[in-house]
Amino acid sequence: MTLLASIRTVGTAVVLVTAVAPVGAQSGASKAAVDSSSIAARQQPPQFATGVTVGTLRFNGGRTADALAVVLQLQPRPWLTFSATPGYSRTTLGSVTNSGFADVPLAAGASYEVAMVPWSPSVSGVLYTTIARSDTSNPLGLGHSNYGAQLAVNAWATEYLNTAVALGRPLSANSGNAAMDLEVALTLHRTTATLGFSSELGHADSGAVLARSLAGGVAVSVAGPLTLTVDASHGLTTGAPRWTLSVGLGTAFGGVSPLSPSSPLRRLKKTLGAKVAGTSGYSKSSSGSTSCKKVGTC
Repeated sequence: MTLLASIRTVGTAVVLVTAVAPVGAQSGASKAAVDSSSIAARQQPPQFATGVTVGTLRFNGGRTADALAVVLQLQPRPWLTFSATPGYSRTTLGSVTNSGFADVPLAAGASYEVAMVPWSPSVSGVLYTTIARSDTSNPLGLGHSNYGAQLAVNAWATEYLNTAVALGRPLSANSGNAAMDLEVALTLHRTTATLGFSSELGHADSGAVLARSLAGGVAVSVAGPLTLTVDASHGLTTGAPRWTLSVGLGTAFGGVSPLSPSSPLRRLKKTLGAKVAGTSGYSKSSSGSTSCKKVGTC
């Protein structure tokens, strides 16, 4: 092969590589975009989402509780969410067991994302109420209906790491203290792992202790928006349950959202009631004279 022929051969190869490379790069970019889009779609709950969770908790004072809850969530707009969580629970202290339908939490929330600034922060507000049994002597719930509000801010520190802080406050009397939740969530493809801290704020009644706890959980996308969750918490004070555990399956648990039960703290509170940690009511005596030690919750 002559020198001129060799130069022509090399030149032809360079032209072919130059022509094919952009096509390959575009194909790879398209594939990455499709993968990212499919992941986002898989984690996003549908307009009407449901879920079922079962859980158990143990208090330092000896009381135990088990619960089953159904999550019903309607999201007519990406920024607007309505939810209801009816459930059935059973609680035991010594030889006495009570069982029946639990308090029913209802909530309506709206959020706004500031996408044009670093970390893409979003601000959300939630108004909630609880339809409770009127029997204040029954330990299954708070004993009376209540209502309150929560304000939350969350932001993406990286493409995969989300941080959030929420402040909630009951607006009705004798319904517990205000509370603060701090959470960090790491999302990798099908799995989201979250670590959270919850604390009541303010002052506890005599004989009670403000509830503080750590919570952790994992949410795994099974198929599309269908998500399997496993969550647990450990009380840092005697005012919170010593430990809790819940397992859930449904379409309402996907993604990372301040309006949906997409974190361990929110999933545990949906399943086991707000008494898991903040706004618990356990730092307030239920009847004005009954301490948490007497009813076995601290």
